[in-house]
Amino acid sequence: MNFCFTKVRVEHWEEKVGFDVRPVIEMKLDRPHLMEFGNLLTDKYPNLYESLVQSPNEFLAKKRFVFPGKGEAELLTLAIPPRGPVFIFPHILCQINEELDLPPTEEIVLDCVKIFQDSFKKTRKVARIGLINEYIFSTGGENSTTAICKHFTKLNVPSHGEVFLKFNQPCEKYNRLISIEPLTKTRIAPIGTIQDEAQVAGYGIKVTVDFNNRNIDKDLSRDDFLVLLHDAKKFNDGELYNLLNNPSGE
Repeated sequence: MNFCFTKVRVEHWEEKVGFDVRPVIEMKLDRPHLMEFGNLLTDKYPNLYESLVQSPNEFLAKKRFVFPGKGEAELLTLAIPPRGPVFIFPHILCQINEELDLPPTEEIVLDCVKIFQDSFKKTRKVARIGLINEYIFSTGGENSTTAICKHFTKLNVPSHGEVFLKFNQPCEKYNRLISIEPLTKTRIAPIGTIQDEAQVAGYGIKVTVDFNNRNIDKDLSRDDFLVLLHDAKKFNDGELYNLLNNPSGE
């Protein structure tokens, strides 16, 4: 029986909303605008943006999340490469088996983009917006390379082999890019055991969905953002699972 993709199998989920702006951002020249933007975010949304880091190639924001009794994790919540800002929402963390309580993505993103445009004195136009979801589905003890091959292909790839699938299912308005790859979870054997090396602790399938607009000839508005985010979420919540579980389309 083929592996079945279900929401209860999702053990890791990260959501990103990325914007392609024109003209592109120049890290050195735009440093004052980037710092103004970052400081405004940390003041208004300290639950998501805490520490700021700027390098020659990108501008970053991170947040330290504390989970009583389970530890803590410092996570990337904003990345700004030259092409534009990417807002990152870590919803489910597999490393500590925890789901974060975050505000609705749309509310945060629309407000943050307004702050971004104001910080740049409205000199940047938005040509593309993409909602990128990264899921890891647990396959338990079933080797995920084997599971992918049986489910999506007729290839006979050995369990220690490699497979990576990527395809686009565009519709009239949107690109819907999907990539699928196997993951192996490992743990380090205790010191002093016969094999002091990583041991297999389980398997997973990583599915990345990039849902973005095809037409990049106009400056996108707030209404355009809302429509795309709505359509992207609808696709991820429903049609995606039909596609993954019925790849032949029968």
